[in-house]
Amino acid sequence: MRKIINGQEYDLAPYANLSNANLSNANLSNADLFNANLFNANLSNANLSNADLSNANLSYADLSNADLSNASLSYANLFNANLSNADLSNASLSYANLFNANLSKANLFKAIYQISQLLHNIQWGILSKDLTLELMRRDAIICGGEKMQDWINNNNICPFNDNIKRDFYFNENKDIYISGKPQLNDLELFKALCKEKNITITI
Repeated sequence: MRKIINGQEYDLAPYANLSNANLSNANLSNADLFNANLFNANLSNANLSNADLSNANLSYADLSNADLSNASLSYANLFNANLSNADLSNASLSYANLFNANLSKANLFKAIYQISQLLHNIQWGILSKDLTLELMRRDAIICGGEKMQDWINNNNICPFNDNIKRDFYFNENKDIYISGKPQLNDLELFKALCKEKNITITI
């Protein structure tokens, strides 16, 4: 399917190469973009409702304010994608790569995904002191309290490597770290993180 959008003609089909394409405000509802390359594409304000974007490369794409309701994003690469204010209601995000994605004020109402995987893949960046300490204490459980304290005190290399994965991705703050047990259960932590970053998740 070929379509003229913003004065340019694009091939909107499975496996299509739409890298760096300007598809802002485009009506792509029900489009079949399975495995499409949308690297760095501008899809801001686009209508992608019911679209098949499974396995698509959407890394660095601008999907701000996009309508992705009922869309399939299973196995999609959304690394560094901007999904701020996007409507992801009823979307399928199973096994999507959301590392470093911006989900600020995104609507994830009834999104079909594994909540644990989704929230563990987000780059949370700078957080409040309370949440930063909470996550650092979780890190200490994974890598070992002694290694964590050694890193805090002696500026040694980070105790996490390819064989030891962090629980969450965020900006640590050595100045506030005090060893101790995490105070929140998983659900409480998820809610606190989403509230702080204005992410709407309603199940």
